[in-house]
Amino acid sequence: PSGKKKIYSRQLLDLDFSKTSLAILNACETSSGKVVPGEGILNLVRIFSLSHVPVVVASLSKNDDRRSAEIIDHFIKALSTGKDPAHALHTSKKNLIVKLKHDDGYPLPYFWSVFEVYKNVWNINHNN
Repeated sequence: PSGKKKIYSRQLLDLDFSKTSLAILNACETSSGKVVPGEGILNLVRIFSLSHVPVVVASLSKNDDRRSAEIIDHFIKALSTGKDPAHALHTSKKNLIVKLKHDDGYPLPYFWSVFEVYKNVWNINHNN
């Protein structure tokens, strides 16, 4: 009894995300999933899209916790200046690349390339 509770993706569909404008899925491989013919990829991004969340930031692969936290921290700061999510993520990745070059001499993509922005097509097509 550590107080942790598991939640399954199908349970997310029952939650109200109507006031959510952005979901950040900062865990390994949150945009990975099973490919189902005629359906596409079944992953957490899709669950949030079905819940009409306009923008989801998710990881493509395994990620380094410390560097991921740096990216997300810069991402949120860039959003707070009014940048759109794609530009904010691009800026945060560039900041980490500069830091990695300075600290380690080489910016391994493993550290900075993990996140992508997914815009909900349903919202784009139905809310404009």
